Amino acid sequence: MEFVTVRDLRIRSAEIWEKLREQGELVLTNNGKPITILSGVEQNSVEEVLGMVRRARAGCRLAAASGGGADRR
Repeated sequence: MEFVTVRDLRIRSAEIWEKLREQGELVLTNNGKPITILSGVEQNSVEEVLGMVRRARAGCRLAAASGGGADRR
């Protein structure tokens, strides 16, 4: 997975969007630390993908709360 800085996104946004289309996912960083994941979606699947992300996050939090893993927020 490729890392992209907030600064690069501001300065070279067209290039970054093209990379996102090609790779599907990018990690956005600020001051060398990951802050978000950019994930490409199709117009007709936005709600479905968002639901999957939310369920995955909830599962990670439940696992962390029960001692089954670290919360990665």
